[in-house]
Amino acid sequence: MISLTVNHQRHEVDVPDEMPLLWVLRDEIGLKSPSEKWLSDISRL
Repeated sequence: MISLTVNHQRHEVDVPDEMPLLWVLRDEIGLKSPSEKWLSDISRL
């Protein structure tokens, strides 16, 4: 289980460690239309 804060909302998700962040945002949290470019920008933080 991991905890994420997205757009000032906390989310608890139970996903495999190898699941890409983009899939977690789209499929588990329901974020609409995160793009691959956006993901590459935030993964550098």
